Amino acid sequence: MFISDDSARHPVMSDLAGEGRNVWTSIYLALCKPWFLVSYLIRDGEAELGQTALLSEPDQVADLLRLLPPENAARASLVDADATEPPAPWRMRPLRRIWLSQAKGVYRGYKYELQDGAEVLDVLRRDEGAPLEWSLLAEFPALSENH
Repeated sequence: MFISDDSARHPVMSDLAGEGRNVWTSIYLALCKPWFLVSYLIRDGEAELGQTALLSEPDQVADLLRLLPPENAARASLVDADATEPPAPWRMRPLRRIWLSQAKGVYRGYKYELQDGAEVLDVLRRDEGAPLEWSLLAEFPALSENH
């Protein structure tokens, strides 16, 4: 979630965006939690248009991927705060997979596998002794050495 202010609404771009849509020149994050920056292509015949979405929930990422044909080349980055360095500088790291756990003893948990092989856990547990079982929620193509 984010907070915006009417003074940051861009009037011309908001009009061009269409009914019910607004374009903001600045926003403030309401929650210090992982976010997802997802880039993909929209194709209409021979025309291509790149789109980028900032999503707050892993399920939103999975829903977007289900709507896109595989050839639309979606890429994603995990955007999170480095809690080891207050005041928590934000970082953006290429994402490879999102895993979901709904195991006994877990309200709902996510594991983010980065392109470099590192893993980030986002788990709210009721029972520390409960084993975690993971199912794949979303997957992105591996980046080549040139990326």
